[in-house]
Amino acid sequence: MALIKAILSFITAILFGFSLMPGPVILTDGEDPDASKSLAQAPALLYAAAPLSNVSKTSFGSMAHDTVNASDCRGDYYYICGSAGNANGDFTVSGSFAKPFGFIKRVSLTGETLAETYVTDSVQSVSLTDICVLRNGNAAVCGYLYSTGNDNLPCSAFVAVYDTQLNLLWREDIECFDSVFLNTISTTSNGFVTGGETSAVDGIFEGTDFFGSPGAFFMRYKITADSDTGETTGTVMWMKNLHGEGTSKVTDISVDSNNNVFVCISTNSTTGNYSAFDGLIPGSFDNVLLKYSGTGIFQWSYVLASAGKDSFDCVAADASGGCLVGGYSYRAGASSGDDLGGTLSGIRYLGGYDGFVFKISSSGALSWYRRIAGTKNDMVLSIAKFGSNFAVGGYSASDNYEFAENKGETDGFVEIITSSGDKGEMINLGGSGNDRVNTVSASGSTLLAAGISVSQDEWFDGMNQYAYTTYTYDLPQDSSDCFTAFYQ
Repeated sequence: MALIKAILSFITAILFGFSLMPGPVILTDGEDPDASKSLAQAPALLYAAAPLSNVSKTSFGSMAHDTVNASDCRGDYYYICGSAGNANGDFTVSGSFAKPFGFIKRVSLTGETLAETYVTDSVQSVSLTDICVLRNGNAAVCGYLYSTGNDNLPCSAFVAVYDTQLNLLWREDIECFDSVFLNTISTTSNGFVTGGETSAVDGIFEGTDFFGSPGAFFMRYKITADSDTGETTGTVMWMKNLHGEGTSKVTDISVDSNNNVFVCISTNSTTGNYSAFDGLIPGSFDNVLLKYSGTGIFQWSYVLASAGKDSFDCVAADASGGCLVGGYSYRAGASSGDDLGGTLSGIRYLGGYDGFVFKISSSGALSWYRRIAGTKNDMVLSIAKFGSNFAVGGYSASDNYEFAENKGETDGFVEIITSSGDKGEMINLGGSGNDRVNTVSASGSTLLAAGISVSQDEWFDGMNQYAYTTYTYDLPQDSSDCFTAFYQ
């Protein structure tokens, strides 16, 4: 068995075309982790221009759990997508649907709805996980169908393209004997790259090396519109699969202007394809960042793996062939000031879930990192290029260090950071309930932040008319509304 694993490891390394990756060099953390540190000692705000001002904000929802999952922009409009729990309230769906469904909106730079459509299924629930704007201005979405109740049907994934009025132009369903999930999608020069998770070895996955657990996959599609017939079709150009004895999945993808593909993978596997990555910790969920060329040629990898639990699930390509990757790290039983360990050795822990952003260069080296955290639970969920800076979105329960206040349970936030990792403006989107920024995207000088909220006070005063919290067996259960916020 040892010989077989050794042979597999050797073959995998050759196929990937790289030598085993050394651990990253972690730069010195200049912030004192002592809990008594004065907020006045935090880095000064650095504004390249005047502070952002809120242009508009709105909320919408049903009498159930509703969420904006993703957004993207092009020129003078944005696309957003998400999931709705009920066909009531602000969701004017024709017919009666007892199962959750997906929604897509095209909105102006001030939040006005320009077009809207729904993705429903009569048998299974629908989750729309991500959306991107194609180079011609149309929208591409990905998602999956899943069972609720006792149906116990395998999940099937799908990708679809809509025109600017959100008329369906093309859809492809990926159905296999085992479940398939698509979690992310990003625009290329002639289509998109999408990725997710599956245990399937039939259909498009036939011939996949399988090690017994769900694995990660991603593929590039070319989208073609026939000028004579008007028919839109999609063709898979190439696909990559990564499996091990543990579970893995693609959580986010970003593509730059040169079609370089940056892929985030979450895994607890160190065998199979993952034996080629140095720094992964057996039995722990860690993250691998991969860079591929537009033709599917491997460029480099970077492992983010502390001695605790890590989830670095959002990535944004920069303008120089590198990227920013964000998420959080958590060490059970650790004290504030302890070392995170693993490949993040040299970075100190504050408490709860610590949010982080890492800048990776075009050659796959660490340029800098920024901790966006206090002593409670703080998570980075989305990153977007914003002019020469970056916008980072997520949520926080902290009121110290990076966060000057907390208005309730968890507050949504957007922080602007410079291209060198300095702190810019911090925007709090919070009330007395649970609030979260799931996605940020930017068009020129306009920034969109969107997510979910249960609050009806503070920043959300007069909003979220359908949101509420109930208690079952003394446990809170939120039914949230969606919100969008535009800044300039």
